[in-house]
Amino acid sequence: MTYKKGLEMDPSSETLKSGLAYADSAQSASYRSREARESRASMNNLFGDVFGPDMWAKLTTDPATRLYMQQSDFVNKMKELQRNPSRILFINEHFK
Repeated sequence: MTYKKGLEMDPSSETLKSGLAYADSAQSASYRSREARESRASMNNLFGDVFGPDMWAKLTTDPATRLYMQQSDFVNKMKELQRNPSRILFINEHFK
């Protein structure tokens, strides 16, 4: 806001123009960074309930998944997803 007020008083000031451009750029970068953080948090929350503390009980008692619990690679993948749900995009290849 200060740069804009300064430019109202001296529209030809290169210092104020470059300062305003830098401030706008920094604000835009901060916004993009915040969006990226929110996107990662959203991905983690998307699967948060699925990989919650009762996940193991559900997998063990469900007849459709019970046998998978005897496979160490499946269990390891599920542990990894529980730690970091956004990894589902990479782990999905295993289940094809």
